[in-house]
Amino acid sequence: MSTTPGLMFATSRPIPPTTEAQLNDFYRNEHLPDVLSYGAVKMTKRYKNVNPDSAFPYLALYPVDEVNYFKSKNFEKVVEETKLSRTFGNKSFYDFLEFEIGSWSKIQSYEGSHSDPSTKPAPTSHAKTLIAVTMQPAPDPDTDPNSWYKKQYLDTMATLPTYRRTTRYKRVAGDGDDDGEGKPSFSLVLHEYDCKADELPEPREEYVRRCEVWGREVWELVEVQGDGERQL
Repeated sequence: MSTTPGLMFATSRPIPPTTEAQLNDFYRNEHLPDVLSYGAVKMTKRYKNVNPDSAFPYLALYPVDEVNYFKSKNFEKVVEETKLSRTFGNKSFYDFLEFEIGSWSKIQSYEGSHSDPSTKPAPTSHAKTLIAVTMQPAPDPDTDPNSWYKKQYLDTMATLPTYRRTTRYKRVAGDGDDDGEGKPSFSLVLHEYDCKADELPEPREEYVRRCEVWGREVWELVEVQGDGERQL
């Protein structure tokens, strides 16, 4: 049976008087190791938003081999059994941290080109910077936006020396807004780069014009836990 990889995209912020130091301690020393110990999530990444005014300044990514895991009893078990936090005095961490969480189904992974083998990243290395784009293509009777994106936009990006990869997802049906027919209306696109945030390329105007809804956040890598050879 074929499987469809999935991703949980979870942004967070501390609820005062909880501090960012406590949030980071919770994730680094408790939550991520606990989630990894159940086995379904084999690698996790955490990022911090480069925008100091971001409402939710931290991001955690949880890729899984099968997106339906997020609707399973096993996932419910993980949520329930990790809810009480040692970091916060054996109380629910939801009393100390606020989240925005979405689950996504993977539809494409596109690797950058490295004609020079010496520039190819090591399998256990991870890109320094992530651009997360939420988008909804505008109706276009003359052009398939997905075809244009795959054949033109990504091929252009792949030539950039610091480009690592792009991973595209669609929203899991029933998880957030849809088009009223049960079909996901939004896409999540994650671009990974081996450079600092201030060295990233600007978004192409043509790309933005093709979208009815378009949002862009830039994140810098904080940590990776689990199987370091796994990527998004």
